[in-house]
Amino acid sequence: LRRGGGGGGWRDRLRGVGGGRRRWLRWLLIAVAGWLLISFIAFALSAQIQKGKLPDSAKDELSPAPPLLGSNVLILGGDRRGPAQRNAQGVEAQGPPRADSIMVVHTALGSFRKLSIPRDTYAAIPGCGTQKINASLACNAEDDDGNPASTIRTVEDFLGIDINHIVIVDFEGFADLIDAVG
Repeated sequence: LRRGGGGGGWRDRLRGVGGGRRRWLRWLLIAVAGWLLISFIAFALSAQIQKGKLPDSAKDELSPAPPLLGSNVLILGGDRRGPAQRNAQGVEAQGPPRADSIMVVHTALGSFRKLSIPRDTYAAIPGCGTQKINASLACNAEDDDGNPASTIRTVEDFLGIDINHIVIVDFEGFADLIDAVG
């Protein structure tokens, strides 16, 4: 009698009730998986586009990230505002920015740690001697955007870690973000 089905047991009743819900659950899981896939592809494309804006010297300084050990991201906030600003002597000029904010973020399987390096910390900057670490972005800069490769080397030597990725945020980008948010 049990093999024939239709015995009216509780298992048979549950099968009849859950059929429609399982179909919705299946479509919901497919939609979530599709959304995650599209998000990952969009992020990867955006990262490649933005990586093209990074100077070649900085690209060469970045270390490849080990697959399972996590990665270290250097986040720099530049202090340059507008096309020209006044320096300490009152002269209007525009030079390379200094790293106003320096942060290292380590991400691994389920863990997220961050370290903020005070900008007045003294460190050995390759090619510039020992001075405040925020000067590493302006040290040996060949263009007005600074020298991120120097900052990557300085932070790697200072902390004894490899830097795998870099994010550079200038004040104008921050202002644009605030305007977009409202």
